[in-house]
Amino acid sequence: MSCRRTIPRANANLLLANSQFYSSTNVRGVVMKKIFAIFLAVLCASIAMAQSYVPGHLTVILKDAAMQGMLVQSDGSVILPNATSLNTMNSSNGLIAMRPLSMKAGSPYRFFFDFEFPSTANMDALNSSYASNSFVWWASKIPNGNLESFGASGAANSFSNTHSPLPCGPLYPNDPAFPREWHLDQPNDIDMNLPETWEWTTGNPNIVIAICGGGVAVDTSANGYAYVRNDLARNIWTNPGEIGIDELGRDKRTNGKDDDHNDFVDDIHGWNVLFDNGDVEARYPTPPPGCVTGREEECFYLIGHGTFGAAWASSQIDNTPLDPVVYTRNGWVGIAPNCKIMGLSSVAGPHVRSGYPTEGVWSIIYAYENGATALAYLYGLYGDYLSRFLDSAYAHGMLVTNGFGNAGPSSFDLAPPAINCQLVRQDGTLYPGNPVDSRLEIFSPGDFGSGQSACAVAAVIALMKSINPYLTAPQLRYILLHPTSTTPVPASPVPVGRTDALKAIRNATASPIFKSLTGNDGEHPLLKWDPNPIISIFPLNPVIDQYVIQRKRHYMDELCFQDLAIVPGSATEYIDMQETVGRLPGEHSPPTEYKIRARLNYGTSTIMSVPSNMLSIWTHSNGVGNGDGVGKISSRNTPTQTRLLGNYPNPFNPNTTISFDIGEAGFVSLKVFDLLGQEVATITNGVAIGGHYEVAFDASALASGVYIYRLQAGGFSETRKLILSK
Repeated sequence: MSCRRTIPRANANLLLANSQFYSSTNVRGVVMKKIFAIFLAVLCASIAMAQSYVPGHLTVILKDAAMQGMLVQSDGSVILPNATSLNTMNSSNGLIAMRPLSMKAGSPYRFFFDFEFPSTANMDALNSSYASNSFVWWASKIPNGNLESFGASGAANSFSNTHSPLPCGPLYPNDPAFPREWHLDQPNDIDMNLPETWEWTTGNPNIVIAICGGGVAVDTSANGYAYVRNDLARNIWTNPGEIGIDELGRDKRTNGKDDDHNDFVDDIHGWNVLFDNGDVEARYPTPPPGCVTGREEECFYLIGHGTFGAAWASSQIDNTPLDPVVYTRNGWVGIAPNCKIMGLSSVAGPHVRSGYPTEGVWSIIYAYENGATALAYLYGLYGDYLSRFLDSAYAHGMLVTNGFGNAGPSSFDLAPPAINCQLVRQDGTLYPGNPVDSRLEIFSPGDFGSGQSACAVAAVIALMKSINPYLTAPQLRYILLHPTSTTPVPASPVPVGRTDALKAIRNATASPIFKSLTGNDGEHPLLKWDPNPIISIFPLNPVIDQYVIQRKRHYMDELCFQDLAIVPGSATEYIDMQETVGRLPGEHSPPTEYKIRARLNYGTSTIMSVPSNMLSIWTHSNGVGNGDGVGKISSRNTPTQTRLLGNYPNPFNPNTTISFDIGEAGFVSLKVFDLLGQEVATITNGVAIGGHYEVAFDASALASGVYIYRLQAGGFSETRKLILSK
């Protein structure tokens, strides 16, 4: 399953190679560029013969210069007053509209546009001509199945063509429901930042979310509404102990026997507490015909409260529609689309009002005994009777999220460690009629009651557990509710934040706190950060043993962040010696962007954090360094003398880190030679300020053997040996 294609995978890989080709600091030569262009044209032509494309549409990546003074129209289309040659081309080719794929502030997709032409247009010719325009970085036809309808609602739907042709950046699924499900992503940012989260995790199939409500649709063909259930079908949890043939040759799913000895018979997908059987299928009367018009609330009675909650939590994304007409109107996009859903049917009809706490108890017990990470209780639970079972679930590693006050009295709450959840609506107001008081612990964005909030929060917990499996229930709860994992809700009378999936997974991996990026014109960019203090509550006491500095230079047409340097875990500063602060005359590209990642070392394994927040500054290349990650780090006082400290590891294969101190600013040269005295690599050759340096050296292009590296700075010169052992 892929969420990043508007072009075939081969084209996407080729595009990546192309961006790396042109952004490299190595001189490749005009001839190689021409050869590459010919190869690209031949390959694209061969793919085109086997691939059909959407008539009348191009995906175009515009350069920053084209977007200067851009005007957004009421229908979501744009006017580019400064892109004169592009406007001439648009006029001559009968362009209908240009629509941005995202207008969200800071989105990397603000450069991506859908160009619409008459359906009879020659798309091959248009593809070629637009790709060569000076205001266009890249253009591509769109394969069939990957274009969403923009429709009459204009700007609201301008986010629907959601795929990126790049193998980096946020994931925007192609499901027609995605633009409609504003709680996932929207311009005014009252959302959960899911596309940015999905870049790093869409969940893990070993992580299970239990949904406790009126049943979950597991039959993809029941009642003929396969399009609703198809998104869920492949994510329904299956009990491994109830699969296969028993000793009498019977199907374990229906043999009336507790095959896995968990005290539940034929519990293939979960358990129906109401009727004490394994039938968790939502069984509701057929709804009014209006259900197929895209009004999900009218489908509610067909698919059941539990199915609705399961769809919010873990519908698969990027699905091929079974019925394109109907699917365009419906479909689902789950928050944790790669996790599994365990169905628990425990409440329906009058049971919601009269309250049967034993049903909640058995739901909790079943879920944690069968390995669920989180249980979302949609109808609200209450009573001290449940507290001991919540504590037991907590001890077994499962968190319970509770729909606080959902369609019932304000007493429908649970004491900690359960998490009482409530909704905040798209306009920032609170959901009418639901209680908001000191018992509430977290909001989530949505429209359909606090049951939706319980499912959303449970899904975020599943994403956190997916990206860092070492976290236990207490740590997950602490991180989820921490102020740095949430966003304030101004309308709330109590100081409770709104869940933000991106912030939560950053904290779940101890992402660094990127404090500042500074530098005056003519200086080198200085990055400063702090380790994330939340790591102090992590189990098994992981150590941050290194940071990875990442950079994206728009003036070099780098569309993806690239690793710049690896520095020790004790470092808190870094100076990028390859870049000089300042904007060159006539430069219209966006500023250079930086992020930082931490590596958590657990002893037997490591976890890379989600990147920090991004900071940017105008820079241009100063020619120092050759792209091997040369830079100054500050983890100790500035040294008083120049010293070559050695490299580690040594022997190595193929990467090692060379450490040295520079006592005062001046010209610095660090080069590598073979035993014949021939230079084989230049690591740095330029002006450096005083400080401690650690330089990553990649010797993958060299043969095994002994090499000499030499540091020269002012009157200082020292050599040492490198031993490359492949």
